Amino acid sequence: MGHILVVEDNLAVSCLINEVLTLSGYSVQLASNCTAALQLIQANPPCLVLLDLKLPSVYGIKVLNIIKHAVPDIPVIAMSAYAELLDIQAELETGRISYILIKPFNLHELINAVARYIPLKV
Repeated sequence: MGHILVVEDNLAVSCLINEVLTLSGYSVQLASNCTAALQLIQANPPCLVLLDLKLPSVYGIKVLNIIKHAVPDIPVIAMSAYAELLDIQAELETGRISYILIKPFNLHELINAVARYIPLKV
């Protein structure tokens, strides 16, 4: 099983996601910005990306474009507040975003969303 890249600038949120996914049996890498995410993707492409769409200094759709340019077929789960939902609806409809987690989401919803793309081996 490959790993998951979590691109989230909020340290508390990224640590919680990391802990929950790791305890669920997934391998996780963390990036707090676009540059770190791109370096990790180029060094070892993940099987799935969890992408916060409100990163500082770079809008999430731009990060999505960079990720999709580097690895076109990678599934991306967008993490967003309801306010940004209309902005990313077109990306969901075209398939560039695979799934949307609306913040705040519960941990079961997170695990279920990830399991759609990387099933856990029992």
